[in-house]
Amino acid sequence: MEVGGLFILGTERHESRRIDNQLRGRSGRQGDPGESQFLVSMDDELMRLFGAERVQKMMEFLKVPDEMPIENRMISNSIEGAQKKVEARNFEIRKHLVEYDDVMNKQREIIYARRRKMLFSQDMKNDILVLIEKEAEAIVLNHAGERRREEWDFVKIDESVEALHKDQKTPFDLEKLEKFDATEEMIDFVKHYLWEEYNEREKLLPDFIAEKGSAMLRQLERGVYLRALDTLWMEHIDNMSHLRDAVALRGYSQKDPLIEYKQDAFRMFAELLANIRSNTVNTLFKIEFRQQHAESAPVQVAQSRPMRMMTNEDQIERVLGGERNLQEELSENPVIVKAGSGHQTAGSGQPQVGRNDACPCGSGKKYKKCHGK
Repeated sequence: MEVGGLFILGTERHESRRIDNQLRGRSGRQGDPGESQFLVSMDDELMRLFGAERVQKMMEFLKVPDEMPIENRMISNSIEGAQKKVEARNFEIRKHLVEYDDVMNKQREIIYARRRKMLFSQDMKNDILVLIEKEAEAIVLNHAGERRREEWDFVKIDESVEALHKDQKTPFDLEKLEKFDATEEMIDFVKHYLWEEYNEREKLLPDFIAEKGSAMLRQLERGVYLRALDTLWMEHIDNMSHLRDAVALRGYSQKDPLIEYKQDAFRMFAELLANIRSNTVNTLFKIEFRQQHAESAPVQVAQSRPMRMMTNEDQIERVLGGERNLQEELSENPVIVKAGSGHQTAGSGQPQVGRNDACPCGSGKKYKKCHGK
């Protein structure tokens, strides 16, 4: 090999032919001279799983020495055939993973679409009313459904409505419910009853801010729905992960794990949507709205303007220096305090000129330096 070329020495054949071809390509990159050589052992993982016995028999039949390079086309094709089997096996694994992920992706698209709709919707009341309608339908079908009329449990329906909405403005009419002969009529009756009760709850909002109160309720509906959706969706993701591990064992009973996974995933997703609806409706009906009356206007505390305090430095210096007695000084020159626009003495309360103000005589000096000495 010429100087400057690259020699590639492979210690084994990889599971993917693409990796071997990439290594071979390194030896002749951009027209440079090069060479590649791969060493194969019958104990390699690839050969042991897919082609060792066949290749071993070929080498024994052709009497190929161990140290001699394998240049026979049949043996090379056998090694490539083993690589193809591994590639096909890995492809099936990836294909299976994609099919499992597709089930979860479809559910994720539905949940995210609903969440996005709730986040950017200006008025969610119609959506909440639809949830209430579906909850009424579920209550009736759970206790009536496809059974004969003699087997319908009207008391259970009444108890379910009572449990859903305890703070009722108008009691639920069980006698009227028992007169219906079709489940559709009962669903319509329960639906309209819950709608009316929900509208009555909205009237409990503060009437002095009616418009703002409705906006507050819309915000509350959005928060309750999103909280229920996020919490239950995270639990659903964990349950789907456990389901994926569990269905793998069903292959021993001659069942396709993927089909079993799709069937159970569909059932679990239907339960998730029902739980989100039920959680939201139950929470909205059980939140207590309390009328809060407006209190009287808060009393504004008048802040007094800070008083302008005048210090009596000259008096303090004379007393501390021993020139005069404190009582004599205070009797002749009481402490001057300036408050607002007028000046008052501490004793008489009569307006006086401040010690640091201009002297009334017109000399231009401060009062304490002129007539205030």
